Amino acid sequence: MPNFVMPNFEDSPIPNRAVTADVAADTAAAISGAELDRFVILQRIASGGMGQIYAAYDTRLDRKVAIKMLRRDIDSLGGNARQRLLREAQTLARISHPNVVHVYEAGVSGDVYFIVMEFVRGVTLSTWLAHHASDPNIHWRMILGMFIDAGRGLAAVHEAGLIHRDFKPSNVLVGEDGRVRVVDFGLARTEASGEDADIGESASSGVPIPIPQVNPSTRLTCEDTAVGTPAYMAPEQLSGTADRRSDQYSFSVALFEALYGKLPYPLPLRKSSPHRLRQRIVEGAIEMPPWGSKVPTSIWHTLVRGLSPMADARHPSMDTLLDKLERTLKRRKQWRRWWPAAMTLVFAGMLLGVASTLGTQCGIDSLDRSFDRSFAPSFGGPSNQIGQE
Repeated sequence: MPNFVMPNFEDSPIPNRAVTADVAADTAAAISGAELDRFVILQRIASGGMGQIYAAYDTRLDRKVAIKMLRRDIDSLGGNARQRLLREAQTLARISHPNVVHVYEAGVSGDVYFIVMEFVRGVTLSTWLAHHASDPNIHWRMILGMFIDAGRGLAAVHEAGLIHRDFKPSNVLVGEDGRVRVVDFGLARTEASGEDADIGESASSGVPIPIPQVNPSTRLTCEDTAVGTPAYMAPEQLSGTADRRSDQYSFSVALFEALYGKLPYPLPLRKSSPHRLRQRIVEGAIEMPPWGSKVPTSIWHTLVRGLSPMADARHPSMDTLLDKLERTLKRRKQWRRWWPAAMTLVFAGMLLGVASTLGTQCGIDSLDRSFDRSFAPSFGGPSNQIGQE
């Protein structure tokens, strides 16, 4: 991480105040310079369904961090939503993987619940893809390599017993160091906890929550029956349940879109209910690769299995899916490495064959001429002698 120099707040005095729930919901300008525990808030850098994300300075450890402050109405998730999110943040903090953004700690300061994370200088994978969409130097191998790295991070999350529930390119960071990191675990859940009261029913009454009309690219949060981004959500997730196979489906949708420039299913442009979106996915056929695509067909077949409407028909795990993609990538690299040598051998063989053919023909012609020189005079001699007699 690049060195960070703490701004000199004395040059531009900012009220020295603690962050409260009201302040946390205030504008970025108003909260800048406020203190949260041992952290000094610098600026807002992103907004999510679970709260606001700020760049901050850790005065104790002398480093720049990212802090997510949970929104004030977080308890509308039902039950002990704040405690559950903090507990899941603590689980994430135990994950040490190069492709998962590192969670340092989670805590409470007054009435503000917050999560402290690694600060990453970079852009989202969606921004990176859009920026390089017309770049002829960006090969499908590079895109696939980035997604494989992101997938390894997702597999590490699964190994820790969590599911992401909102994997998509905008929730993956590409750092200035080139490293890919999975981020935004605002919708993550412990897979075995069974604490999904926010999905499909009110925690207090058990009454189903009305499903709004949504755009496929709009993220659904706690007020909706399903949570996530519909265009990337598995059929079962649109129905209100999810497990690690749902993350595999979302990953497959995202990679399909990145490689082929379109979603695997033709989704409606107008707003539609999650139920209708699910029907379109279950009933529809997966799009074929564009004509002339250079992406190996084996990758399309691998993604088709990951996109199966039936969760049991998908790959056994993210690692299985990634291993298949990686094998294809390695085979293509090996073939490119050996292709020049193979073509040289073929060309050399052709030359040898031609030379052999020419040599054989030349040998026959030489024998014919030698035969003529050896025997023609002896036949001619006697006849001349007979003629002379």
